[in-house]
Amino acid sequence: MPSTLEEAFLQKNPKKKLVIGVAIDGSNISDKALTTACGFYNAARGDKLVILHVSDSSKTFLPRHLQPKHLESQYVDKAHSLKARAEWACREKGQGSSTCQTLMALAQEQHVDLLVVGSFGRKGERVDLLGTVSDYSLREGHSSVAIVRSSAGTSTPGSHHYMFATDGSRAAAVAFLTLCYQLVKPGDRVLLVSCSYEHQPASGPDFFKNYTAVAEKLKILLETLSWRVERAQTVSTGLLQLVGIKEVDTLVCGIAGYSQKKLGSVSDEITHHALCNTIVIKDAHEVLSHQFNSAGARGISDAILPAGTPRQQLKV
Repeated sequence: MPSTLEEAFLQKNPKKKLVIGVAIDGSNISDKALTTACGFYNAARGDKLVILHVSDSSKTFLPRHLQPKHLESQYVDKAHSLKARAEWACREKGQGSSTCQTLMALAQEQHVDLLVVGSFGRKGERVDLLGTVSDYSLREGHSSVAIVRSSAGTSTPGSHHYMFATDGSRAAAVAFLTLCYQLVKPGDRVLLVSCSYEHQPASGPDFFKNYTAVAEKLKILLETLSWRVERAQTVSTGLLQLVGIKEVDTLVCGIAGYSQKKLGSVSDEITHHALCNTIVIKDAHEVLSHQFNSAGARGISDAILPAGTPRQQLKV
């Protein structure tokens, strides 16, 4: 990781306040997602915590405790009990739009930097599969995504044990800087891992040098490890084994692609198969660049115009 990359990161993110969005639907995993989101919240920095909910008035069968007004009171009060000041943002699912699309539009409208979602919703959990919302958030959302698992232990701020997987890429470096500057709190530990196959050269001290310098500057408890994987295994399988060995509660990685075609195989596998919580960090500046470079007129108008703005036919 070049030191110039850290300088560029700090120029783009000078003492940035974090906007944390947490998607809730009244399920048990929503409670855990809110607790996790409150753990990232830093009041002294001026962070903003937004509770996001997509309502659907066509579901007249929903009981009272799953109605928006009740959910607002329940989750705002719960955030307060966790020493976080939360705002409520609710949007009705529009005709022809999915819950996922509506949630992503709501998160973008709130300028969410980190979206916290449960790995499943009210429909229940399935082994080795993510729920529709969490999978869509990973592939199509503009913000970084934290996926909360029912199988993950509950950690309090200052007791997190993060494992960060790096391949030496720019995306990994930006993700590591984001983790260190915006998410890690005093007392948290970070295990920095470079994973390679047995027949390949192992990463030496020079590979970790700039990462270590960042951690020392920020007084972060950092351990580095060059992890060797058998040829018969995938890199993601090796990383998931290490999670259990090191008793990690949150596995973190960075990605450079934003769509089904470009989500990396390692990030794809670990988010689907990890038993711990996972965080996939996206470079917001790259997201916007990718969005405008690949979008047509309608895509660009979707990004610029406020939600629900009527579009007039473009004349060339």
